[in-house]
Amino acid sequence: MRRTLETALTLALLLLAGVGCKSRDKDDTPTHPSAAPSASIIVNAFARPGGTSGSPSKYVPQPAATRIPIPTGPRLAILPGKGVGPIRIGATRATIERQMDRPCDVATETLCRYIGRAVDFHLTGGVVDKVVVHRRDRPAGKNKAGEDSLFGIFNGGFPPDFEVMMKQQVIMDHLGPSVRQEKVTGDNPNHTVERHYYDGMTVEYDRYDNGQVVLGGVIIEKPTAPGAAPAASPAPTPSSK
Repeated sequence: MRRTLETALTLALLLLAGVGCKSRDKDDTPTHPSAAPSASIIVNAFARPGGTSGSPSKYVPQPAATRIPIPTGPRLAILPGKGVGPIRIGATRATIERQMDRPCDVATETLCRYIGRAVDFHLTGGVVDKVVVHRRDRPAGKNKAGEDSLFGIFNGGFPPDFEVMMKQQVIMDHLGPSVRQEKVTGDNPNHTVERHYYDGMTVEYDRYDNGQVVLGGVIIEKPTAPGAAPAASPAPTPSSK
């Protein structure tokens, strides 16, 4: 009886061994992955959809932005009907570059653009006839390297401290009633949704990436009415921060 039990136990062990052998491939590698997660499993969890079987297109995380634009150059007051700071309508390119303390980033016969400082000086006959202040991240066209670029931050604002990118209602309360207003329908590169017109100035409100409507641009030109008092009577140029 004892020999019979030993024989039965031996046969059972051999049968289990045979099943275990069938769970491995010819190269002796288990057919099922280990329960412990491997680095490749974690990476593949971020694979982009559409990768081919056995060779997924892996997701490669992009580094977080490390460059936060900050205002540079002289601090300039926005002066309706006049210009910005000491750079007034009628100034030459030489005057612009002297006051800005550097050459134009983009220079043509009709434009002197400062991309990082977010301001355009438009010229006719060699002198400024319009100044446009931009909010950050508006498209700024091509830079000197021929790459698409975005405007930086304008260093200044309406005295004493009302700056581009502030909420629409804050700026409206400061400037007071406009001559007229218009809604901008349809999308546009600057995402402008409203324009408010004053004598010597047009104010543009943009919808920013976060959904807020903010002061997006200020267009400064000569006032049409002789001797007209510009909106938001200018105060002295804000002091540097």
